[in-house]
Amino acid sequence: MFSRDLHFVGCWHTHPEDVPSPSLIDTRNISDCVWRSQHALNGFVMVIVGSAPFPSGLFVSVCDASQVHPLRGASLRLESARPCGGYSDSSSHGRGTYHPARGR
Repeated sequence: MFSRDLHFVGCWHTHPEDVPSPSLIDTRNISDCVWRSQHALNGFVMVIVGSAPFPSGLFVSVCDASQVHPLRGASLRLESARPCGGYSDSSSHGRGTYHPARGR
């Protein structure tokens, strides 16, 4: 990815609950990813989508190697949000990439 000037900035997935919150597994996985990765970021973004309508059905956070820091009152434009990949299991998962030249 780096050779194409793409950088991992976080991940997203779904939870079956109305108002999502990170599980212990979510917290461990994202913290481990931050700790084991080589990057110049303070942490990665984690988004969890629940079944309630926006905004209560969306959990957005920045995660460092030890904590999940929920974002509150963030101005989010859903029409510009789009997943950047994923795979199937009991929930949907995706990986966010950022391309500096395009800003996405």
